[in-house]
Amino acid sequence: MGGCFPSSHVARNWGAVFGLSRFHPRASAVLGFFALGMSFACVYTRYHHAVDVPAGFLAGLFGALFAYRVTSEPPAGA
Repeated sequence: MGGCFPSSHVARNWGAVFGLSRFHPRASAVLGFFALGMSFACVYTRYHHAVDVPAGFLAGLFGALFAYRVTSEPPAGA
């Protein structure tokens, strides 16, 4: 299941890569390798148009940034 624009599986994979990058950089690098290959394969196998993958990448990036913002610790004394 998932949408075509932006590619939801590209967004999920890159979101996981960016989410792991802060505390598990080695796992993030390994999963980033696979996410890159899957992103390429989405277009190569014609499951997605070329613009779907960068849009999914950006959706994953913004999703990870949003999650960092929401789950960050509150300031001291608040």
